[in-house]
Amino acid sequence: TEEEFQQSLQFIRLCGFADMHIFPYSRRPDTPADKMPGQLGNAVKEARSREAIAVAVEMKNEFCQSLQGSTQAVLFEESSGEYYTGYTPNYMKVYVKARDLHNQVCEVVLQEPFRDGMLGNLL
Repeated sequence: TEEEFQQSLQFIRLCGFADMHIFPYSRRPDTPADKMPGQLGNAVKEARSREAIAVAVEMKNEFCQSLQGSTQAVLFEESSGEYYTGYTPNYMKVYVKARDLHNQVCEVVLQEPFRDGMLGNLL
């Protein structure tokens, strides 16, 4: 119901997730859920998905802001143009301008939100 959906949005806001993967429910033939009454149309599912994605983006932005200025250990994995990318222990993607940091753990000061993560400077 709409009320249950709004309760779900309140719950995810309360959890304060750093990131979420949102997708609309798809019916699968011959499953118990496929036979349940009260199935929603695609327009409602897509609208709710967009609303949940907006909440997820808001929470990710808040999480990124909470990390600004912090020093984090980053395990670097691959190059992405002029940047090398890696992840903090809490799985925040970090970009630094550097060469060949593959499989290195480096201390990085997180500066600002950037692309799908944070821009940082090596210490």
